Amino acid sequence: AACSAAGTGLVFALGGGGVDGNLDSVEILDIGTAKGAMNEWRWHTMKGRLSSPRHAFGAVACVTKSSSKESCRTTSVSLFAVGGWKYGSISCESVEKLNFDFPAAESSLRSNDDTLAETSSNSVTQSPQSSLYQNLIDHAHWEECAPLLIPRRLHSVTASADALSIYVFGGYIDERRTTSSVERYDIAADAWMECDKLPYGDDNCPLVQTVVDWKMWQSVGVISFLVFPYSGGNPEDSSLGFCPTSNGDDGAKRRVVLRYIPGGNYPFSPVAIPSKVDEDETQLRIPIPNWHSFIATSSSSLNKAFLVGGMIDGKWTGRGFELDLNTLEWKELPKMAIARRRLATLVVQ
Repeated sequence: AACSAAGTGLVFALGGGGVDGNLDSVEILDIGTAKGAMNEWRWHTMKGRLSSPRHAFGAVACVTKSSSKESCRTTSVSLFAVGGWKYGSISCESVEKLNFDFPAAESSLRSNDDTLAETSSNSVTQSPQSSLYQNLIDHAHWEECAPLLIPRRLHSVTASADALSIYVFGGYIDERRTTSSVERYDIAADAWMECDKLPYGDDNCPLVQTVVDWKMWQSVGVISFLVFPYSGGNPEDSSLGFCPTSNGDDGAKRRVVLRYIPGGNYPFSPVAIPSKVDEDETQLRIPIPNWHSFIATSSSSLNKAFLVGGMIDGKWTGRGFELDLNTLEWKELPKMAIARRRLATLVVQ
């Protein structure tokens, strides 16, 4: 798993599968102090470790800004590691957090753009946060939080737009069975509650990826998520538009993207698209058929979502797509150099 808190320039890589088994280690990269070409950037391992070695879990970063004096204004950051697959056989309910304060007023990386300013062809802007970075490496520790109600792996974990809650969608509860459960974690109360179920039925519910629907949050202040289902599960469920269209057979295999609004009378609904985007379609669909095990992430400043990697027609892929959340149009990204599935992606803001 991986996460990055907006404005910090810090990237965290957590756990995963190693050469000799699962890992409990956490590595950090400070992009603000990275020098030279990307293949020369150096990761550092935190002394503080996760409670257990595991993979197939989710990680998110939540950011809230204080209102203290301008000269010492800080950003409070909380990172969360949620669930996973430990010991190669057990779906995990563990939830852990790492808290730290970032001096926002001094940060040279704070920007409205998801870019890193270059000062020359072989150097990048120096971050003034080296003391914080070293403190995270040497002294920071992960704290245990209230556990998930349902242990799970290969689930989707997304923080709400207001950074007050974390939502967990679906996943495997053992080696074969999936769950449709959606849980919400109240960060302040350190408590989980089951709030909804994915609308695919309890049997063979497909895995999903989710991102914040930033357009809804920015335009009307509504907390909502976009749900991107993997191929598989119950594609013939026509209750939410999983039926063939003028696209022929591919229409049934290109799963419909859903919008989830917690607390609504009908919390899940297909995302409608303007006719100018596709005259033959009324609902937003995954851009290619038979796509599985991709990862999704998003950017609040770019107002875009990104789907990357995974498997297409059973083969690992390096393909990826971006979704413009304003126009709901897909655009294919350049291929990754190495095809991969069940990867971790993030946008450094």
